[in-house]
Amino acid sequence: MQLLVVEDNPSTLKMLTFLLSNEGYIVHTATQGSAALDVLDNEPVDLIVLDVMLPDCNGLQICRQVRERGLTMPILVISALGRRDDKVAAFNEGADDYITKPFDPSEVLARVRSLIRRTHPTLAHELQTRLCVGQVCLDAPDQKVIITGITGTSHTIELTRMECSLLHVLMRNAGDVMPHDRLITEAWGVDYEGSSNQLEVYIHRLRSKLRKALPGTELIRTIPGSGYEFVRVE
Repeated sequence: MQLLVVEDNPSTLKMLTFLLSNEGYIVHTATQGSAALDVLDNEPVDLIVLDVMLPDCNGLQICRQVRERGLTMPILVISALGRRDDKVAAFNEGADDYITKPFDPSEVLARVRSLIRRTHPTLAHELQTRLCVGQVCLDAPDQKVIITGITGTSHTIELTRMECSLLHVLMRNAGDVMPHDRLITEAWGVDYEGSSNQLEVYIHRLRSKLRKALPGTELIRTIPGSGYEFVRVE
């Protein structure tokens, strides 16, 4: 997924770029409205994160021009202007969502995911191509895990497609207990005909591979009677 962040404040732009890139999105940036339109002319942007007060124009003008061009990607406005009238004006110009500064980074990520789910429902389970939780990074397209130890050395683990899909679900829900049925459905689809016993086999295989990189550390916990949980290790 390719995102365009339009923000003229250097620290805010840097933070948003890091935040979204770390989630696996490809992030394009612009500090002016004219530069943002240039990006839209040349890149297949899936979502826009847009500031209102830009050096060369009002961000809502960008909203209007995007919609006048017939572009339908979601637009998330992030602005220091928090009055009701400011929000209504943004929605009237074509914005899909609005967050007031200062903002919580986790809320930005949640709003981005929500907007993408609405417009790309078939991509809801594969939003991130590279997903990192603590020392563990999953490279989904190449079906491998890269684990960095405390000494700085890294270990690469090759995965099967089934293992990769399963680990993707566990990692993006790190810290939450995933019930067996939900884990199977999200990892392998509603048409998967395997049983919970087969799920246990795949969990065992994943654990064996992860233990080789982090001996003595259990990244996937079994919660008796509930499901499985991926544990964050720093």
